Amino acid sequence: MSVTLREIAESTGYTEATVSNAINNRGRMSEQTRQIILERAREMGYSPNNSARSLAARHSGEIGIVIPNIDNPFYSRMVSKITMFCREAGYESIFADSYENMETEIEAVSRMVSRRVEGLLIAPVNHSISLADYLPMLEMNHVKYMFISNCLPGREVPYVMTDLRKAAEIVTDHLLDNGRQKLGLFIGQDKNPVSSHRLDGYRQAFCRHGIDLGQAVQIVCDRYNYEEGYIRTKELISSGRKIEAIIAINDFMAAGAETALNECSVRIPDDIAIAGYDDLFFSKMLLSPLTTVRQDIELMSRIAVEKLISMIESDTQTTENILLPPELIIRASTEGH
Repeated sequence: MSVTLREIAESTGYTEATVSNAINNRGRMSEQTRQIILERAREMGYSPNNSARSLAARHSGEIGIVIPNIDNPFYSRMVSKITMFCREAGYESIFADSYENMETEIEAVSRMVSRRVEGLLIAPVNHSISLADYLPMLEMNHVKYMFISNCLPGREVPYVMTDLRKAAEIVTDHLLDNGRQKLGLFIGQDKNPVSSHRLDGYRQAFCRHGIDLGQAVQIVCDRYNYEEGYIRTKELISSGRKIEAIIAINDFMAAGAETALNECSVRIPDDIAIAGYDDLFFSKMLLSPLTTVRQDIELMSRIAVEKLISMIESDTQTTENILLPPELIIRASTEGH
């Protein structure tokens, strides 16, 4: 016997109207209330009726994209490539910026569901990611999804991203092999899966060279932009702590670090070397062209679009994980000592 909205209402203590609005992503209510109802509906085995299924099955021809920061050239290029691949496959795309805020990301996903997108590509924020509260909402509304460039800790979700453990390992090996043992590592917040993966890579490289990772200076960053790279580098120099190289979280931050070092009359790479991640278009144009770990944004975007459309057209939600190999690009910012 099928579960009814009334039974869910009685189980949760909310009205039947509130339950209906939560399941159909209508009305004004807190995200906490919506998620309590969706989770309980899923636990009770609720399935939308035939008319709801029919409505959800109508093809909008749209794929939603949620990214953390369009100002970051990494994500603007990603949106451009995803849009191109979607169009080639006969789909239109719309995007939303979460501004590196988890609550804003949840709201953006909710709005996409309201527009009845057929699928979602999500580059989740890097700040202390916990459980993705919107997953039950996506599943209840038959919206297929895939994560790109990042994943979620403790959740069986599909994603395509660069192997960041290997990326951190190869750039650290490069610096250690060149005699730079006192490293300054820009890292993200606690419980950040990207930082966790990279720390594992750093640790493995340090261990292989017989060095304790504890000897590295770890600089926790709140944001991952040019200004943060500049500010944290200035603070590091002012602290008087001796380092021989900085590994930034991305090229955007590495550019900020380079500006700060130049202002402090620190020679790059003679005094302090710099390395980044992503190999963005400007990386080779800096005063000291940047050594970086290349992420293949075009390949990542193409795979994500292909996998998502396959899920949409087969009406199946997979949990496939795809790790792409990184490539170390060595330039003047780390050469010489």
